[in-house]
Amino acid sequence: RLRMATESTEGLYRCQLPAWFKYMDEFSYAHRDTSPESSGKGLARFNKPNIPPELQAVRERAFEREIPVAGDDTLCFLMTQVAAVKPKRILELGTAVGTTAAAMALVCPDAEIVTVEKDERFYKEAIKTFQLCCPNAKIKPIFGDAGEVIEVLSGAFDFIFMDSAKVQYIKYLPRLKQLLSAL
Repeated sequence: RLRMATESTEGLYRCQLPAWFKYMDEFSYAHRDTSPESSGKGLARFNKPNIPPELQAVRERAFEREIPVAGDDTLCFLMTQVAAVKPKRILELGTAVGTTAAAMALVCPDAEIVTVEKDERFYKEAIKTFQLCCPNAKIKPIFGDAGEVIEVLSGAFDFIFMDSAKVQYIKYLPRLKQLLSAL
């Protein structure tokens, strides 16, 4: 959370922040607790994703361990986009423990989802998430570095969700444009 207060060495002044700044903390990074006690904050107060209890339990355990999984705002937006596009084939870069791939599978059960994770512990946990939350989904988890994996992928994807190393996005973009179908 962002907090700002500065004081000179003499203690004569404090930084005054604009009035709108107090709302910035409310809309900070999406990886936060979305338990019922914390609801009513951010944009999630307007759009609550319909998340099955099994998947919500996985998310809550991830939040407790500070694993970066999508918050309500992000998950609601992602599920809405997938439902609108109705992709046949989805590529996700950055699986973590599998919550977003599982959510996409729930709103688009006929889609094939290829999801890439380079952390072996997260990869193994994601497989368990898929077995628990969406056992009949067509999810293909791949263990490996996203940059290396996208170079050997074939076929077109209708939807690409990038949630991996942000600094690599610009490097991945040319190849991802090749993999993205024109729908």
